[in-house]
Amino acid sequence: MKLQRPDPGIDAAKSGLHGKAGIFFNAGLFLKGGGFNILDLDPYLLFDAETSMRGTLEAFTLDLDPANPSTLDVITATRSGVATFTDANGVIQSASANTVRVDHTQGAELTPTVFQNVGNTDFSSNWSHYLGNSSVQSETLNGQPILRWTTTGSTAQLKHDINTEEGKNYTYSFFVRSVSNGGGNGFRAWSQNSPINNHSVINLDSNFQKIVVTFSGKVGGGNVSIGLVELGTHTIDNVLEYSTPQVVDGEIEYDFVANTTGSPKFITGPTFGPRVPMILVEPSAINQTKQSEDFNSSEWTHLSVGQGSTPIVTDNFDYSPDGTQNATRLQVALNGGNTVTDHSIIYDVDSSNTVQTISVWMKSNTNEAYNIYLANTYTGTGTDIAQVTPQWQRFSFSHTTSNHTFSIGLRGGIGSSDSADILIWGAQGEAGSVATSYIPTSGSTVTRAAD
Repeated sequence: MKLQRPDPGIDAAKSGLHGKAGIFFNAGLFLKGGGFNILDLDPYLLFDAETSMRGTLEAFTLDLDPANPSTLDVITATRSGVATFTDANGVIQSASANTVRVDHTQGAELTPTVFQNVGNTDFSSNWSHYLGNSSVQSETLNGQPILRWTTTGSTAQLKHDINTEEGKNYTYSFFVRSVSNGGGNGFRAWSQNSPINNHSVINLDSNFQKIVVTFSGKVGGGNVSIGLVELGTHTIDNVLEYSTPQVVDGEIEYDFVANTTGSPKFITGPTFGPRVPMILVEPSAINQTKQSEDFNSSEWTHLSVGQGSTPIVTDNFDYSPDGTQNATRLQVALNGGNTVTDHSIIYDVDSSNTVQTISVWMKSNTNEAYNIYLANTYTGTGTDIAQVTPQWQRFSFSHTTSNHTFSIGLRGGIGSSDSADILIWGAQGEAGSVATSYIPTSGSTVTRAAD
């Protein structure tokens, strides 16, 4: 290809088709004795067809794959200090200054945390009946108590209240048989206050049969009464036997779990899909909690009020989310105290007249789940109840106040457990309404620079 000089023309001496730079002469395509050599052109232009046409024939894109670190080399990261991220195995790691952070966020929840929500499967308390009477039999079914229920009127009900969440589905199962048929239109499973309550009529006979139904939580949340309800009228009392009632979270049936605690009993934790890698870019943040891992330091007060016991805090008891043995064991108890003046907590105080978010990793130290009091104030409305299971989870809570009091433990009268044995690690209090990546501290506040 040739840039034409002045005086162009087919027969021009220098730049014409037959000239020195012409197609048919020294630099021409048809040069005798040799092929075309673009370097003979003076002046000349070179084009790289692979790169020069981008933007003209195709959209030029930046192909970044967080799962493939080599694709991130084109990014220039500027962050003046270290920061943390979660790796593909869920372990908290440190990233050096001026490096790209790839945070592997938790995958989609496949199955929920599952509880046996019937608090007294032995029928010792919290069961009631309408138009009837009941008694626990000396015989058992698979080692579990049997309740004999006699109906004394039409539309009789046997029920037990469980707390539900709006929009959440539950699976209710039990065994039942007829001892004496007094007539009427039969019985069906009962889930009063649930949007789903029209369960099929049970065809009872003298043999125990297992019934499994699903229902959804009460609109707005709250108690749903599960049990049995009689349909129609009868002239002679009906007598039924009922055993192994169970209500679990979700729509999967689980093996029966006996429960005599009066509260939901943990069965299994949630399952998740693969972690998802994402490039992590955050603004600057300050962890105002001066001791994020040493809960026996003077920064943390151990408080017992009313019936509550003084918390027992044991350092370096187990492995934490960063893979080292630096998780703290926290043992707290209310000893039956059930008023808001009963406390068994540890707390840390800092002043910040703004919205602040507190966060901490917690895990049950037993096979049980606990309802833990998590608060951003010593008293008042800045409180939450965290459902701590045998899996590490990061819990967070946001609140606005002039004196932020980061509290962890138990408090009566607001739904926390009576006692708990848990592991804690990585406390963080920061301005704003979102918990950002973990910022370790060991005696003073620490600032994470912006990415």
